[in-house]
Amino acid sequence: MLAGVSTACFYPKPTEDSLTALGEMGVKACELFINSTLELEPAFLRGLRDIAEFYGIKIVALHPCTGVIEPFVFFSTYQRRFDEGLELFKRYYEASAYLGAELMVFHGNNRSYLFEHGAYFERFDILHREAAKFGIELCQENVARCDSHSIEFLQDMAANLPDCRFVFDLKQAIRAEYTIEQFAEAILPRIAHIHLSDHNDSLDCLLPWRGSFNISKFLAGIANSEINPAVIVEVYSNNFTDYVEISASYQRLCTELSTFG
Repeated sequence: MLAGVSTACFYPKPTEDSLTALGEMGVKACELFINSTLELEPAFLRGLRDIAEFYGIKIVALHPCTGVIEPFVFFSTYQRRFDEGLELFKRYYEASAYLGAELMVFHGNNRSYLFEHGAYFERFDILHREAAKFGIELCQENVARCDSHSIEFLQDMAANLPDCRFVFDLKQAIRAEYTIEQFAEAILPRIAHIHLSDHNDSLDCLLPWRGSFNISKFLAGIANSEINPAVIVEVYSNNFTDYVEISASYQRLCTELSTFG
């Protein structure tokens, strides 16, 4: 498994500066969070690729900033908005391919907006198949505010879409009031990518090994399975005070994963 860090940890630091910060820490893999559609412009993407190449960073996944509008764009009854959204996603897919990413992260519908699950899966399938034309895999993330907060929803999605895989975000599982073990057991064969964080009885998002969750045991379980996801540290900028904390978390993750061969 590949260890990495998400540039989202540094938000609202500019994307290019966040990627540079990871490079200066010696991080060799990352998830890149695009924070503006202006960052999809060719010149900006060239700059990001130059930074990644200079520091030897593998960009394993791209995370779009438009997750908050996905319910409005993709899960309404207005077809023209879906078509427009698909064109935007093609730009994300093209950017992902240019940067060498293999995955793109999808949040989906907000669970407060009712949308029939069968129709959801049909629309995701259109987006997923379009991504494949660019050599990109669109992956559904479990998000507490979204339909994907539910284990049952994701299991239904897997049953209806045999090719779909998931981004497993540990903090989002906690926020949806599941245990990590419940979620991991339910979706394990379909996990393509992991957002790693820790938690305790009062805080749902901490740097790995700063809380009470047995991360080492969790990683061993993943390593003993037949999947091989990238494991990406993803917390918020208020979860640490100094970049050295991110670096230390990443280095320990590398050490842990190295024990699995």
